[in-house]
Amino acid sequence: MSQYCNEGIKTLMIDGRKGGNHRYMSQTAETELLDKFKNVSEDGQVMTVSDIRVAYDNKTGKPSAPSTVYFLLKRHGWRKVMPHSRHPQKASEEAIEASKKLALEPEK
Repeated sequence: MSQYCNEGIKTLMIDGRKGGNHRYMSQTAETELLDKFKNVSEDGQVMTVSDIRVAYDNKTGKPSAPSTVYFLLKRHGWRKVMPHSRHPQKASEEAIEASKKLALEPEK
């Protein structure tokens, strides 16, 4: 309001917004970079954000924060998938031992 009173209507007509697209790579370059990792992940190999970050830094020639790679992955619809440390429906150790005791001994 003070700008309007001091300088008039012309100050309201100026677009003073900041920000914009500050990415180091274009959308197609990002897609090409991620396609290499997509092939690796489809082969069943484990890949980490740090691996993608190293490739991203090499491609751009500038160091980046891990959050940059997370935003990149989110922008392209990637999600976190981790292998289970054990089968989700595995029986408890007590149940396994009880099952072993119920088994019939082989005839001699």
